[in-house]
Amino acid sequence: MPARRGSPAGFRHVPPGVGDDELDAHNERLARAMQADGRVYLAPAIVDGRTCLRACFVNFRTTPDVVKTVLEVADELGRTFPPGNEAPFASGRTRRDGLEGGPRWP
Repeated sequence: MPARRGSPAGFRHVPPGVGDDELDAHNERLARAMQADGRVYLAPAIVDGRTCLRACFVNFRTTPDVVKTVLEVADELGRTFPPGNEAPFASGRTRRDGLEGGPRWP
């Protein structure tokens, strides 16, 4: 049998000037901004009580360049909105509109 190649990867974007107390909200907003942007798709997740960005690589053709693109898009978009601003959901609504966040991991 071939080796298993697909797996989820959780990571956090930590931009300059965003304190520890703001990182969960920042990463939640960033996940929604990345979904709205459309270049890559990932979802927010809660791991050990902290919000992270969850990418899942399941295609056996995934290359290191694809992974690099995910990280570059996260960094690019993560720097475009200051702490406290609401990045839009793909629908144009924001978290303030009563939408719930992404999947929750135990």
